[in-house]
Amino acid sequence: MITQTSSILAMLLDRLDGVHRQGAGYAALCPAHDDQIPSLSISIGREGTLLIHCHAGCSPDAVLAACDLSLADLFDEEHRHDTLHDRHEARSRQLSPDRAPIHRPYSQTTRRKRSIAAASSWLRVASYPYLDESGGFLYGVDRLERSVVYTDHPTRSDYQKRFVQWHRDADGNRVNSVKGCRMVLYMLPDVVSAVRIGTPIFIVEGEKDADSANLHFRHEIGEYVATTAPGGVGKWRQEYTDVLRGATVFLCGDADEPGQEHVEELGLHFQHHVHELRIIDIHALLAGGFRGNQ
Repeated sequence: MITQTSSILAMLLDRLDGVHRQGAGYAALCPAHDDQIPSLSISIGREGTLLIHCHAGCSPDAVLAACDLSLADLFDEEHRHDTLHDRHEARSRQLSPDRAPIHRPYSQTTRRKRSIAAASSWLRVASYPYLDESGGFLYGVDRLERSVVYTDHPTRSDYQKRFVQWHRDADGNRVNSVKGCRMVLYMLPDVVSAVRIGTPIFIVEGEKDADSANLHFRHEIGEYVATTAPGGVGKWRQEYTDVLRGATVFLCGDADEPGQEHVEELGLHFQHHVHELRIIDIHALLAGGFRGNQ
């Protein structure tokens, strides 16, 4: 069993300064930075998870380290033993006399099914604007992340990500939806210009990859424009292909199965529509400099 969340909360609060009640939780001085006005929020979520959020941007790991704690300290010895035992049992069930061990990396789908023991609040780490050909704003995509610890791996922290699409209504108010918006490729003005003058187009998975490629690696592989489609894998539209007619296109998929299927799907879209089509492993090409949409 996991240590009762209320006991974990009490242990953490005992090591903080300036603690006082705030709504359904507590506020305190963050020990991970020179905090003069309490900027640390601690509460228990609806699922019984411990939520730790520093409004100045300190990670839960940093907050716990400053309290001489770690994520592993949030679990009792019995649970750590049970976790190792359960993992051994699961691994044993994967084996048969004529079968080798199965190694399955955690996927995003797997992570959503795993039980979360503690998590920070969602924090917006990037915002990606989608523009029309003339540079006018159409809609945006926010990338949110949070630190988590899973009950089946209590000795290390992990993270989750999610994306929020949004636009402005006629009055300038934010609406968390892109219903009714014209969907376009990321960096569309640069893409249109590149197609016109014959600059290669790199199609990658996700805005993070596109920004990384556009900002950092042109000197390594020459002039190009990196772009992506909103919504990720499996969301390609015919109008995106139409924009790239006659272009030199490089497809850069992730090494996982969905990434490779995405590349194959795009290859079919581009047949007979582009001047030249290549499939490359941009991660290998850049020898670790380009880490992908992690």
